Amino acid sequence: MFRKTSAQSSLFGIDNIFPNILPPKDRCYIYRDQIYPLIDEDKFRDL
Repeated sequence: MFRKTSAQSSLFGIDNIFPNILPPKDRCYIYRDQIYPLIDEDKFRDL
């Protein structure tokens, strides 16, 4: 079943388990905050 990605953060995310371990400009933050919202999830619904 297709379900859009929740904007809610994960309880077990890296920020919660190891706060301040990654620098704020790490590529995972850039991807999560700037790139990921640009992806139209509806286009991949049938996959």
